[in-house]
Order: sequence, then C-alpha cells, then structure tokens
Amino acid sequence: LSLIFGVLRVINFAHGSLYMLGAFLATSVGAWLANQSVGFFGALLIAPLIVALVGALLEMGLFRRVYQREHLLQLLLTYGLTLIIADVVRMGWGGEILRLTLPEFLGGTVRILERRFAVYNVLLLVIGPIIAIGLACLLRFTRWGRLIRAAVDNAEMLGALGVDTRRVYTAVFALGCWLAGLGGVLIAGRASVSLQMDADIIVQCFAVVVIGGL
Repeated sequence: LSLIFGVLRVINFAHGSLYMLGAFLATSVGAWLANQSVGFFGALLIAPLIVALVGALLEMGLFRRVYQREHLLQLLLTYGLTLIIADVVRMGWGGEILRLTLPEFLGGTVRILERRFAVYNVLLLVIGPIIAIGLACLLRFTRWGRLIRAAVDNAEMLGALGVDTRRVYTAVFALGCWLAGLGGVLIAGRASVSLQMDADIIVQCFAVVVIGGL
C-alpha cells in the first residue's frame, strides 16, 4: 500500500480486496493440486501472480485515469472496486468460510524459550523481514529500483530521459498487488478465509502505513 502510494500517489482502498482475492485463489489452487505440500507451495506461486496480473490490468484500464485527480475521486474509484471484487468473489466461491490446508511439517509446534509456538506462526515471523529486506534491496540496488525512485522524485525528468514512466507505474502497481496476493495466501493457512477479511485488513493497513510514513 505504501509502495503504490509513494510512486503513483494513489490511495488504493481496494488493496484489501486484492489481498482477499489472493486468499480465495490460494484455497482453490490448494484444493486443485490436492497434495498438501504441493498445494500450499503451488498456491504461494500461482495465486500472487494472478493477483499481480489483475492489478496490472486495473492499473492500465482504470488507475491511469486518476493519477492527477484529487484523492476523493481516487477513493471513490477504489471503493467501487472493493464492491466489484467482493461480488466477483461471492459469485466465484460463494459465502462459505474456507481455509488453505497446510503441509504436515508446518502444522506442529516448536519450543522457544520454554514456550511452545505454532511452527507456521514462526515461519510468518521469518518471512515478513525477508520480504521487507528483499524489497529494500530491490529498490536500492537494482536498475529497476533506481527507476522507481527516480519516478518518485521527478517523473517528468525521467520521461524526458527516454524512460516509459507508464511501464514503471504498471510494474510498481503489479508488484504491490503481488505482495497483497502473497499476504492473502500466507494468511489463508493461518486464519479463516471469508468475504469480510478485506475490510478487516484494510483498516489495519492504513493505520500501519500512516504511522510508518506514506
């Protein structure tokens, strides 16, 4: 959410809906692949990519039209998308509460400092910093990261130097949606997947992003 706002200056209220879509896609991929281990890791690979593709299409078809508009119009657009995505999910998966089945080796507990913790919760605590460090390295040490930072500082000058800023924006938006989809997959193995999870997470996201700094 912070990445998308920092580069595109769009407040994406539909980010929670993409997170929810990733969770529902994960349950379908897991059920389709049948095997617990294959299903979980297949969901980790496939579902975020689908969400990223959906995000890229939304950016090219809708978000490009509101980049220079006031934030109220952006909020109206993204709130409308939350309603549309919720209806699409309801038509595709119904109103049932689902869950992604975890592999057996992630279902137990581990003892840390004389207390027992769920293995999957410990895994999430490890994955979070890895993603954060990876994203920071991507933005700081790669050519694509330099283009993103240049787009934030002076998009007009970046375009004058021959860089297609529209492609940069689409790639950033797709990356943000990929992260949302990945979060949805990871939470699907820990908590119930339902139609209300988008509203639950977006409030927390805005609180974290605003406190952490837009």
